[in-house]
Amino acid sequence: MYIYNIFPQFRTLAGGERLSLKILEEVAKLGHRVSFVTLSIDSTCLSEIPKEVEMVEIFPLLNRIKNHYLKVFLEHIFVYKTAKRIPNDANIIFFHKSSSLPALFYFKKIKKGKIPVVYFSFEPPRFAYDLQKETLSKLGLLGKAISLLLPIFRYLDWKFANMSDEIITYSQFMKEWLFSIYRKPINFIVPLGVELSDYLNPHPELVRSRYNITEEKVVITSNKLHPRKRVDLFIKSVALIKKEIPKLKALILGTGPEESSLKALSQKLNLEDTIIFCGHIGKEIPNYYAAADVYIHPGKNEPFGLSVIEAQISGIPVVAVREGEPLRTVIEGKTGLFADAAPEDIAEKVIYLLKRDELRKEMGKNAIEHVRKNYTWQISAQKFLAVCEKYQKGIC
Repeated sequence: MYIYNIFPQFRTLAGGERLSLKILEEVAKLGHRVSFVTLSIDSTCLSEIPKEVEMVEIFPLLNRIKNHYLKVFLEHIFVYKTAKRIPNDANIIFFHKSSSLPALFYFKKIKKGKIPVVYFSFEPPRFAYDLQKETLSKLGLLGKAISLLLPIFRYLDWKFANMSDEIITYSQFMKEWLFSIYRKPINFIVPLGVELSDYLNPHPELVRSRYNITEEKVVITSNKLHPRKRVDLFIKSVALIKKEIPKLKALILGTGPEESSLKALSQKLNLEDTIIFCGHIGKEIPNYYAAADVYIHPGKNEPFGLSVIEAQISGIPVVAVREGEPLRTVIEGKTGLFADAAPEDIAEKVIYLLKRDELRKEMGKNAIEHVRKNYTWQISAQKFLAVCEKYQKGIC
């Protein structure tokens, strides 16, 4: 079977992008032909493209634009170009992410495409729904103009999504949210996962040596440095944790548009010697999780939270805000704890765990077993192929 995929841009290999690539890799290993076309792909992602998957990049100049929000705006404008590359012999097409919807519209309405199309929604365009203040303000006058057009944008988002033959997503939280927006049944959930073998033999000593960590307790978060990830909550929580546990290091993994402001906040709270901005971490990420004692997840209404799964398979408990899909992927009291989206409550829960070594070890064992049973890429690939089977009986 020939499974074709459209991605607007690959800016980072977190969350949805990693989900898609790992699923496509597993599907290709089963003997199916898999390819995708994208406007642009960041150079940091190139080494992660599976050799079994065909890739076409058609607009690499987009990477030269430094403003994250302007780049997202332009991908909505130019993404239709990816639909022009759809081959006639494809059996099914997956449009990944909300910004691929203009391409879906172009293919169905303009090209009159007859191949079954599936909209794989990682999340709705959140600047149009729950993150208007956090994102549009970054675009200045352009953001103000876009805010006036949001009712039209939301209508088009609904219209284009409903032109798909199927909408799928990766969590129960997203299933419920998308149905409230599109009023179209979501019949398939394809969850994120991990490659178990990547976490079998980590080397935490490499990370501790790199950052001169000796006796300190270590808390960690791995997120795109974006307003919706609320990494500022992590930093403010660390300031409170340090008052109770002075020997502390805090690692922030990832890059993003908020990096400079988050570093400024760290300096303002006199945490330069405590918080380490580690930047983009590739295949070495299991070593970082293994070097930590507690994972903190502060994201707002997190659609899934791959890092939450990665932390658990690494055997460290999670403290997550009481929102989004982590409410289902973390088992309270067994693999982690929940907190309100407030530095005081997050810090209280983290301090509780940091002072109880045996409890952390027990939670870590539970977490590893929990992920092994429910969140592997092989499980994800089988659920992905179930979507194909609905439209291609006898081919998958």
